[in-house]
Amino acid sequence: MRTHGFRIAIVVGGMALLLGPIALAQEGNLLSNGSFEEGPKVSAKKGWLTLRGTAATALKGWIVSRGTVNYLLPSAEEGSAAHGKVCLDLYGGVKQTFATVKGKEYRVTLSLAAASGEGRERIGVEAAGQKTVFEANGGKNKNAPLAWSTNTWNFVARAKSTTLEIYSLSKKDNGPRLDNVSVVPANK
Repeated sequence: MRTHGFRIAIVVGGMALLLGPIALAQEGNLLSNGSFEEGPKVSAKKGWLTLRGTAATALKGWIVSRGTVNYLLPSAEEGSAAHGKVCLDLYGGVKQTFATVKGKEYRVTLSLAAASGEGRERIGVEAAGQKTVFEANGGKNKNAPLAWSTNTWNFVARAKSTTLEIYSLSKKDNGPRLDNVSVVPANK
């Protein structure tokens, strides 16, 4: 869990109660940088940066595993990222390896949107030899805001570490948008 180093004090009946650091990510997320906020600087004027080759590891915790990925500040017309300021525009895929317990079930949660005006777009999600597909619909209006959906999927770990890979299955001008990815034990 990522936290900032400040605390909140609440005064109740003349006594100050000091609360712990404020959590900024989903409680217990096993992934690093699931909202992609820790990455390269993106010019607000351009709005995106393509990650490939030597830039493939520029996103803290993630590796570009297939093709290219755009690190994106959504435009005013598109609205906002699902969480924070940035999201990924998947032309290829990203992956991250994290610690797991063999035989334990885990839940992947992610936010997905199709680029406005691109119709239906799909992503593949794989972990521990298991996989699923999610779909989003960007409709026909190129000026519509992103319609984020929350998607969940469970898998069972087969080793003490597992690699989660998320990749585009679409062959369009703009790839599906990905944000706010987390993995937690399924019993939470």
